[in-house]
Amino acid sequence: MAKTAIITGSSRGIGAASAILFAKKGFNVVLQGRNKEKLQGIKEECEKAGAAGVLVVELELSNHADLPRLVEETIDEFGGLDVLVNNAGMGCFANLEEVTGEMMDLILGVNVKAPILISKAAMPHLKKSRGAIVNVSSLASHVRSNMIITGSSRGIGAATAILFAKKGFNVVVQGRNKEKLQQVKEECDKAGAAGVLAIEMELSNTQDLPRLVTETVEKFGGLDVLVNNAALGTIGCNLENTTAEMMDAVLNVNIKAPILITQSAMPHLKKTRGAIVNVSSMVSHVRTNNFFPYAISKAALDQFSLILSGNYAPDGIRVNTVRPAAVATDIWETSGVPKEMLPALVQMEAAKQPCTGMLTAEEIAQAIWMCCDPALPSMTGQNITIHGGRIEDKPWVNPMAPQ
Repeated sequence: MAKTAIITGSSRGIGAASAILFAKKGFNVVLQGRNKEKLQGIKEECEKAGAAGVLVVELELSNHADLPRLVEETIDEFGGLDVLVNNAGMGCFANLEEVTGEMMDLILGVNVKAPILISKAAMPHLKKSRGAIVNVSSLASHVRSNMIITGSSRGIGAATAILFAKKGFNVVVQGRNKEKLQQVKEECDKAGAAGVLAIEMELSNTQDLPRLVTETVEKFGGLDVLVNNAALGTIGCNLENTTAEMMDAVLNVNIKAPILITQSAMPHLKKTRGAIVNVSSMVSHVRTNNFFPYAISKAALDQFSLILSGNYAPDGIRVNTVRPAAVATDIWETSGVPKEMLPALVQMEAAKQPCTGMLTAEEIAQAIWMCCDPALPSMTGQNITIHGGRIEDKPWVNPMAPQ
Protein backbone atom coordinates (compact mmCIF):
# COMPACT_ATOMS: atom_id res chain seq x y z
CA MET A 1 0.00 0.00 0.00
CA ALA A 2 1.38 3.43 -0.97
CA LYS A 3 2.38 5.83 1.76
CA THR A 4 0.72 9.24 2.03
CA ALA A 5 2.28 12.71 2.48
CA ILE A 6 0.65 16.10 3.12
CA ILE A 7 2.66 19.14 2.01
CA THR A 8 1.32 22.57 2.88
CA GLY A 9 2.12 25.53 0.66
CA SER A 10 2.67 23.21 -2.29
CA SER A 11 1.48 25.37 -5.17
CA ARG A 12 5.01 26.69 -5.82
CA GLY A 13 8.64 26.75 -4.72
CA ILE A 14 9.88 24.34 -2.06
CA GLY A 15 6.42 22.89 -1.48
CA ALA A 16 5.88 22.09 -5.17
CA ALA A 17 9.37 20.61 -5.52
CA SER A 18 8.83 18.45 -2.42
CA ALA A 19 5.46 17.23 -3.69
CA ILE A 20 6.95 16.21 -7.03
CA LEU A 21 9.82 14.40 -5.28
CA PHE A 22 7.41 12.44 -3.07
CA ALA A 23 5.40 11.66 -6.21
CA LYS A 24 8.51 10.19 -7.83
CA LYS A 25 8.87 7.98 -4.74
CA GLY A 26 5.39 6.57 -5.37
CA PHE A 27 3.57 8.35 -2.52
CA ASN A 28 0.00 9.49 -2.38
CA VAL A 29 0.50 13.25 -2.34
CA VAL A 30 -1.82 15.81 -0.75
CA LEU A 31 -1.35 19.36 -2.00
CA GLN A 32 -2.51 22.44 -0.10
CA GLY A 33 -2.56 26.05 -1.21
CA ARG A 34 -4.74 29.03 -2.06
CA ASN A 35 -4.26 29.28 -5.81
CA LYS A 36 -6.52 26.74 -7.50
CA GLU A 37 -4.90 27.09 -10.90
CA LYS A 38 -1.34 26.62 -9.62
CA LEU A 39 -2.39 23.68 -7.45
CA GLN A 40 -3.91 22.00 -10.50
CA GLY A 41 -0.64 22.49 -12.39
CA ILE A 42 1.36 20.84 -9.59
CA LYS A 43 -1.22 18.03 -9.40
CA GLU A 44 -0.61 17.26 -13.06
CA GLU A 45 3.17 17.31 -12.54
CA CYS A 46 2.86 14.90 -9.60
CA GLU A 47 0.73 12.54 -11.66
CA LYS A 48 3.30 12.59 -14.46
CA ALA A 49 6.07 11.96 -11.90
CA GLY A 50 4.42 8.70 -10.78
CA ALA A 51 2.35 9.54 -7.70
CA ALA A 52 0.10 6.71 -6.54
CA GLY A 53 -2.60 9.34 -6.07
CA VAL A 54 -2.95 13.10 -5.75
CA LEU A 55 -5.46 15.08 -3.68
CA VAL A 56 -5.78 18.86 -3.93
CA VAL A 57 -7.13 20.73 -0.91
CA GLU A 58 -7.72 24.43 -1.43
CA LEU A 59 -7.44 25.90 2.05
CA GLU A 60 -6.60 29.22 3.71
CA LEU A 61 -4.21 28.49 6.60
CA SER A 62 -5.22 31.66 8.44
CA ASN A 63 -8.72 30.14 8.84
CA HIS A 64 -7.82 28.02 11.85
CA ALA A 65 -11.26 26.49 12.29
CA ASP A 66 -10.97 24.90 8.84
CA LEU A 67 -7.51 23.36 9.31
CA PRO A 68 -8.61 19.88 10.52
CA ARG A 69 -10.28 19.42 7.12
CA LEU A 70 -6.86 19.00 5.53
CA VAL A 71 -6.21 15.86 7.55
CA GLU A 72 -9.81 14.62 7.41
CA GLU A 73 -9.97 14.73 3.61
CA THR A 74 -6.58 13.01 3.41
CA ILE A 75 -7.77 10.11 5.58
CA ASP A 76 -11.07 9.87 3.67
CA GLU A 77 -9.21 9.67 0.36
CA PHE A 78 -6.18 7.51 1.21
CA GLY A 79 -6.96 5.82 4.54
CA GLY A 80 -3.94 6.99 6.49
CA LEU A 81 -1.05 9.44 6.84
CA ASP A 82 2.69 8.82 6.93
CA VAL A 83 4.35 12.20 6.39
CA LEU A 84 3.36 15.76 7.22
CA VAL A 85 5.45 18.59 5.77
CA ASN A 86 4.57 21.96 7.28
CA ASN A 87 6.08 24.09 4.54
CA ALA A 88 3.71 27.03 4.01
CA GLY A 89 5.04 30.34 5.28
CA MET A 90 4.27 34.02 5.04
CA GLY A 91 7.15 36.48 4.72
CA CYS A 92 7.28 40.12 5.74
CA PHE A 93 10.06 42.65 5.23
CA ALA A 94 9.74 45.02 8.18
CA ASN A 95 11.98 46.14 10.99
CA LEU A 96 11.04 46.65 14.64
CA GLU A 97 9.77 50.18 14.03
CA GLU A 98 7.58 49.19 11.09
CA VAL A 99 5.93 46.02 12.40
CA THR A 100 2.29 46.20 13.54
CA GLY A 101 0.11 44.02 15.75
CA GLU A 102 -2.04 43.00 12.78
CA MET A 103 1.07 42.03 10.83
CA MET A 104 2.32 39.85 13.68
CA ASP A 105 -1.08 38.18 14.10
CA LEU A 106 -1.20 37.25 10.42
CA ILE A 107 2.36 35.94 10.24
CA LEU A 108 2.17 33.97 13.48
CA GLY A 109 -1.22 32.60 12.44
CA VAL A 110 0.18 31.08 9.24
CA ASN A 111 3.78 30.32 10.24
CA VAL A 112 3.31 29.00 13.79
CA LYS A 113 -0.33 28.46 14.76
CA ALA A 114 -1.31 26.62 11.55
CA PRO A 115 1.53 24.05 11.73
CA ILE A 116 0.68 23.37 15.39
CA LEU A 117 -3.03 22.85 14.73
CA ILE A 118 -2.46 20.71 11.60
CA SER A 119 0.10 18.58 13.48
CA LYS A 120 -2.40 18.17 16.32
CA ALA A 121 -5.04 16.88 13.89
CA ALA A 122 -2.51 14.61 12.17
CA MET A 123 -0.88 13.11 15.25
CA PRO A 124 -3.32 10.20 15.88
CA HIS A 125 -2.78 9.00 12.31
CA LEU A 126 0.99 9.51 12.38
CA LYS A 127 1.16 7.47 15.58
CA LYS A 128 -0.50 4.57 13.76
CA SER A 129 1.98 4.72 10.87
CA ARG A 130 5.01 5.64 13.01
CA GLY A 131 5.26 8.57 10.60
CA ALA A 132 7.32 11.71 10.22
CA ILE A 133 6.83 15.46 10.51
CA VAL A 134 9.08 17.96 8.72
CA ASN A 135 8.76 21.65 9.58
CA VAL A 136 10.29 23.89 6.91
CA SER A 137 11.88 26.83 8.69
CA SER A 138 14.36 29.33 7.24
CA LEU A 139 17.98 30.21 7.50
CA ALA A 140 16.66 33.56 8.71
CA SER A 141 15.55 31.87 11.92
CA HIS A 142 19.15 31.69 13.11
CA VAL A 143 21.28 33.70 10.68
CA ARG A 144 20.74 36.52 8.24
CA SER A 145 20.29 35.36 4.68
CA ASN A 146 20.90 38.13 2.19
CA MET A 147 23.09 37.70 -0.87
CA ILE A 148 24.31 39.75 -3.84
CA ILE A 149 25.37 38.13 -7.08
CA THR A 150 26.75 40.22 -9.91
CA GLY A 151 26.21 39.27 -13.54
CA SER A 152 23.05 37.38 -12.68
CA SER A 153 20.86 38.05 -15.69
CA ARG A 154 22.08 34.85 -17.37
CA GLY A 155 24.39 31.81 -17.15
CA ILE A 156 26.21 30.98 -13.92
CA GLY A 157 24.88 34.11 -12.21
CA ALA A 158 21.24 33.31 -12.94
CA ALA A 159 21.66 29.66 -11.91
CA THR A 160 23.31 30.72 -8.65
CA ALA A 161 20.61 33.28 -7.88
CA ILE A 162 17.91 30.63 -8.37
CA LEU A 163 19.77 28.11 -6.20
CA PHE A 164 20.10 30.60 -3.33
CA ALA A 165 16.43 31.47 -3.80
CA LYS A 166 15.61 27.80 -3.25
CA LYS A 167 17.59 28.02 -0.01
CA GLY A 168 15.27 30.81 1.15
CA PHE A 169 17.68 33.73 0.75
CA ASN A 170 16.88 37.31 -0.03
CA VAL A 171 18.54 37.53 -3.45
CA VAL A 172 19.94 40.65 -5.10
CA VAL A 173 20.49 40.23 -8.84
CA GLN A 174 22.57 42.66 -10.91
CA GLY A 175 23.00 43.06 -14.62
CA ARG A 176 22.66 45.41 -17.57
CA ASN A 177 19.68 43.84 -19.36
CA LYS A 178 16.50 44.96 -17.62
CA GLU A 179 14.29 42.38 -19.35
CA LYS A 180 16.55 39.43 -18.53
CA LEU A 181 16.95 40.61 -14.94
CA GLN A 182 13.18 40.69 -14.58
CA GLN A 183 12.96 37.11 -15.87
CA VAL A 184 15.53 35.91 -13.34
CA LYS A 185 13.73 37.84 -10.61
CA GLU A 186 10.49 36.02 -11.45
CA GLU A 187 12.29 32.65 -11.45
CA CYS A 188 13.77 33.42 -8.03
CA ASP A 189 10.32 34.34 -6.72
CA LYS A 190 8.94 31.03 -8.00
CA ALA A 191 11.88 29.12 -6.50
CA GLY A 192 11.03 30.35 -3.01
CA ALA A 193 13.26 33.38 -2.41
CA ALA A 194 12.41 35.30 0.75
CA GLY A 195 12.73 38.44 -1.35
CA VAL A 196 14.30 39.56 -4.63
CA LEU A 197 15.82 42.91 -5.57
CA ALA A 198 16.92 43.59 -9.17
CA ILE A 199 19.53 46.31 -9.70
CA GLU A 200 20.27 47.44 -13.22
CA MET A 201 23.87 48.62 -13.19
CA GLU A 202 26.91 48.97 -15.43
CA LEU A 203 29.93 47.63 -13.53
CA SER A 204 32.35 49.67 -15.60
CA ASN A 205 30.85 52.78 -13.95
CA THR A 206 32.98 52.58 -10.82
CA GLN A 207 31.35 55.63 -9.19
CA ASP A 208 28.00 53.83 -9.13
CA LEU A 209 29.21 50.54 -7.62
CA PRO A 210 28.57 51.34 -3.92
CA ARG A 211 24.87 51.65 -4.80
CA LEU A 212 24.70 47.85 -5.20
CA VAL A 213 25.50 47.36 -1.51
CA THR A 214 23.63 50.44 -0.29
CA GLU A 215 20.33 49.40 -1.91
CA THR A 216 20.77 45.83 -0.64
CA VAL A 217 21.22 46.91 2.96
CA GLU A 218 18.38 49.43 2.72
CA LYS A 219 16.05 46.74 1.39
CA PHE A 220 17.03 43.72 3.49
CA GLY A 221 18.91 45.14 6.47
CA GLY A 222 22.26 43.41 5.99
CA LEU A 223 24.48 41.25 3.82
CA ASP A 224 25.73 37.70 4.30
CA VAL A 225 27.03 36.57 0.91
CA LEU A 226 28.70 38.41 -1.96
CA VAL A 227 29.31 36.54 -5.20
CA ASN A 228 31.48 38.46 -7.67
CA ASN A 229 30.48 36.61 -10.82
CA ALA A 230 30.17 39.20 -13.59
CA ALA A 231 32.91 39.15 -16.20
CA LEU A 232 33.74 40.57 -19.58
CA GLY A 233 35.09 37.80 -21.81
CA THR A 234 37.55 38.01 -24.69
CA ILE A 235 38.36 35.27 -27.13
CA GLY A 236 41.02 35.13 -29.82
CA CYS A 237 43.10 37.80 -28.05
CA ASN A 238 46.86 37.59 -27.62
CA LEU A 239 49.68 40.01 -26.80
CA GLU A 240 49.90 41.35 -30.35
CA ASN A 241 46.24 42.23 -30.89
CA THR A 242 45.24 43.37 -27.39
CA THR A 243 44.72 47.13 -27.14
CA ALA A 244 44.91 49.47 -24.17
CA GLU A 245 41.18 50.12 -24.49
CA MET A 246 40.46 46.38 -24.42
CA MET A 247 42.60 45.93 -21.29
CA ASP A 248 40.83 48.82 -19.56
CA ALA A 249 37.38 47.39 -20.35
CA VAL A 250 38.25 43.88 -19.13
CA LEU A 251 40.13 44.93 -16.00
CA ASN A 252 37.42 47.42 -15.00
CA VAL A 253 34.72 44.74 -14.94
CA ASN A 254 36.71 41.63 -14.00
CA ILE A 255 38.94 42.91 -11.20
CA LYS A 256 38.31 46.59 -10.39
CA ALA A 257 34.56 46.15 -9.89
CA PRO A 258 34.90 43.10 -7.57
CA ILE A 259 37.46 44.97 -5.46
CA LEU A 260 35.32 48.11 -5.11
CA ILE A 261 32.07 46.20 -4.48
CA THR A 262 33.82 44.07 -1.87
CA GLN A 263 35.21 47.22 -0.27
CA SER A 264 31.66 48.58 0.11
CA ALA A 265 30.35 45.22 1.34
CA MET A 266 33.04 44.48 3.92
CA PRO A 267 31.60 46.45 6.88
CA HIS A 268 28.32 44.55 6.51
CA LEU A 269 29.99 41.15 5.99
CA LYS A 270 31.99 41.71 9.18
CA LYS A 271 28.74 42.08 11.11
CA THR A 272 27.37 38.77 9.78
CA ARG A 273 30.68 36.84 9.55
CA GLY A 274 29.70 36.37 5.93
CA ALA A 275 31.14 34.79 2.81
CA ILE A 276 32.65 36.03 -0.45
CA VAL A 277 32.92 33.91 -3.58
CA ASN A 278 34.85 35.18 -6.57
CA VAL A 279 34.05 33.36 -9.81
CA SER A 280 37.31 33.03 -11.69
CA SER A 281 38.22 30.64 -14.52
CA MET A 282 40.50 27.71 -15.21
CA VAL A 283 42.41 29.94 -17.64
CA SER A 284 43.74 31.90 -14.65
CA HIS A 285 46.36 29.23 -14.00
CA VAL A 286 46.98 27.42 -17.30
CA ARG A 287 48.91 28.58 -20.35
CA THR A 288 46.70 30.24 -22.91
CA ASN A 289 47.34 32.65 -25.75
CA ASN A 290 43.74 33.22 -26.81
CA PHE A 291 42.12 34.76 -23.71
CA PHE A 292 44.95 37.19 -22.99
CA PRO A 293 43.33 40.07 -21.02
CA TYR A 294 40.59 37.80 -19.62
CA ALA A 295 43.08 35.25 -18.25
CA ILE A 296 45.22 37.98 -16.69
CA SER A 297 42.17 39.50 -14.99
CA LYS A 298 41.14 36.13 -13.59
CA ALA A 299 44.65 35.46 -12.25
CA ALA A 300 44.41 38.80 -10.45
CA LEU A 301 41.02 37.79 -9.05
CA ASP A 302 42.53 34.57 -7.67
CA GLN A 303 45.19 36.57 -5.86
CA PHE A 304 42.59 39.03 -4.58
CA SER A 305 40.71 36.11 -2.99
CA LEU A 306 43.86 34.70 -1.45
CA ILE A 307 44.80 38.02 0.15
CA LEU A 308 41.29 38.60 1.52
CA SER A 309 41.00 35.09 2.94
CA GLY A 310 44.00 35.71 5.20
CA ASN A 311 43.28 39.31 6.09
CA TYR A 312 39.66 38.76 7.09
CA ALA A 313 39.77 35.29 8.63
CA PRO A 314 39.88 36.85 12.14
CA ASP A 315 36.54 38.48 11.30
CA GLY A 316 35.05 35.10 10.45
CA ILE A 317 34.68 36.01 6.76
CA ARG A 318 35.25 33.15 4.33
CA VAL A 319 36.69 33.99 0.91
CA ASN A 320 36.95 31.35 -1.80
CA THR A 321 37.31 31.17 -5.57
CA VAL A 322 35.46 28.91 -8.00
CA ARG A 323 37.34 28.31 -11.26
CA PRO A 324 35.29 26.50 -13.92
CA ALA A 325 36.56 25.14 -17.23
CA ALA A 326 34.30 25.42 -20.30
CA VAL A 327 30.68 26.01 -19.31
CA ALA A 328 27.63 25.78 -21.57
CA THR A 329 26.48 29.41 -21.36
CA ASP A 330 26.20 32.22 -23.88
CA ILE A 331 29.53 33.73 -22.78
CA TRP A 332 31.08 32.30 -25.94
CA GLU A 333 28.73 34.28 -28.12
CA THR A 334 28.99 37.45 -26.05
CA SER A 335 32.80 37.14 -26.20
CA GLY A 336 32.68 37.51 -29.96
CA VAL A 337 32.37 34.00 -31.39
CA PRO A 338 30.10 34.07 -34.48
CA LYS A 339 26.98 31.92 -34.16
CA GLU A 340 27.95 29.73 -37.10
CA MET A 341 31.21 28.79 -35.36
CA LEU A 342 29.66 27.94 -31.98
CA PRO A 343 28.82 24.26 -32.68
CA ALA A 344 32.41 23.46 -33.66
CA LEU A 345 33.80 25.34 -30.67
CA VAL A 346 31.44 23.65 -28.21
CA GLN A 347 32.24 20.21 -29.64
CA MET A 348 35.97 20.89 -29.37
CA GLU A 349 35.75 22.12 -25.78
CA ALA A 350 33.42 19.31 -24.68
CA ALA A 351 35.84 16.70 -26.05
CA LYS A 352 38.55 18.05 -23.73
CA GLN A 353 36.33 17.43 -20.67
CA PRO A 354 35.71 13.66 -20.79
CA CYS A 355 33.95 13.38 -17.44
CA THR A 356 30.80 15.28 -18.41
CA GLY A 357 31.57 17.31 -21.51
CA MET A 358 30.61 20.97 -21.18
CA LEU A 359 29.95 21.97 -17.60
CA THR A 360 26.53 23.36 -16.65
CA ALA A 361 25.78 26.64 -14.93
CA GLU A 362 23.82 24.72 -12.29
CA GLU A 363 26.88 22.63 -11.40
CA ILE A 364 28.97 25.76 -10.86
CA ALA A 365 26.16 27.21 -8.74
CA GLN A 366 26.41 24.20 -6.43
CA ALA A 367 30.14 24.83 -5.97
CA ILE A 368 29.41 28.45 -5.12
CA TRP A 369 26.83 27.34 -2.56
CA MET A 370 29.38 24.96 -1.01
CA CYS A 371 31.67 27.94 -0.39
CA CYS A 372 28.85 29.65 1.56
CA ASP A 373 27.37 26.62 3.29
CA PRO A 374 27.14 27.20 7.08
CA ALA A 375 28.11 23.54 7.48
CA LEU A 376 31.65 24.45 6.27
CA PRO A 377 32.56 27.41 8.52
CA SER A 378 36.33 26.85 8.21
CA MET A 379 36.60 26.58 4.43
CA THR A 380 38.41 29.68 3.22
CA GLY A 381 41.27 30.56 0.89
CA GLN A 382 40.40 27.75 -1.52
CA ASN A 383 40.61 27.78 -5.32
CA ILE A 384 38.02 25.23 -6.39
CA THR A 385 38.68 24.17 -9.97
CA ILE A 386 35.91 22.31 -11.78
CA HIS A 387 37.29 20.93 -15.03
CA GLY A 388 35.54 17.65 -15.82
CA GLY A 389 38.86 15.84 -16.25
CA ARG A 390 39.98 18.41 -18.78
CA ILE A 391 42.79 17.34 -21.09
CA GLU A 392 44.97 19.96 -22.73
CA ASP A 393 46.87 17.66 -25.10
CA LYS A 394 47.55 20.37 -27.67
CA PRO A 395 47.45 24.18 -27.83
CA TRP A 396 43.99 25.71 -27.98
CA VAL A 397 42.89 26.36 -31.54
CA ASN A 398 41.12 29.60 -32.26
CA PRO A 399 38.08 28.71 -34.43
CA MET A 400 37.88 32.32 -35.58
CA ALA A 401 41.38 32.35 -37.03
CA PRO A 402 41.78 32.04 -40.82
CA GLN A 403 42.58 28.50 -41.89
